Amino acid sequence: MLAFGQSGLGAMVTMFMVSNLLHFVCPVVGIAGAYVADLLFGLEPTVRAQLLLFAALPPAVLNFMVAEVYQQEPEKVASIVMLGNVAAIVFVPVGLTLALAN
Repeated sequence: MLAFGQSGLGAMVTMFMVSNLLHFVCPVVGIAGAYVADLLFGLEPTVRAQLLLFAALPPAVLNFMVAEVYQQEPEKVASIVMLGNVAAIVFVPVGLTLALAN
């Protein structure tokens, strides 16, 4: 029984680490995707700036509200939204810097 508890704890820690890593990977991929879209479509400077800023924004609180209404792990969604907002402290200024550099 003790071994099961340890392996369960290990799986939870691994899942927590992967989940937190995704909070930093998603905005980076979004900003990179915005650059690729600019290269492919030759966006106007205003549109490019808006796209870069939106790519850096955190997940919406609406995700939590829907999860709570349908009882689909609202605690997990709330933590994702919270950590996404914390990560936005870094990524929104990066998005603004990239958007205003052009």
